[in-house]
Amino acid sequence: MLRVWTEAGYAAPAMAPVQLSCEIDGCTASWSVASPKLMKKSMDVHRAEFHPGWVKPDPAPMTAYRLDFSGRGRQF
Repeated sequence: MLRVWTEAGYAAPAMAPVQLSCEIDGCTASWSVASPKLMKKSMDVHRAEFHPGWVKPDPAPMTAYRLDFSGRGRQF
């Protein structure tokens, strides 16, 4: 982890705010959160408040290419 020297000693650098936007059913809401770790909770709160009937779509199926190269070495 990168540490930055300050007058009070070494400290982790401040994270930049993250700009979020919603595109569910044409929603054009946008807002910012203080750090990347607050993104998921903020999106969950927005969905619960403004899109209570929203259901997370099923993940796309894996393509043949992704199945063939799933991280294991080739077997000859």
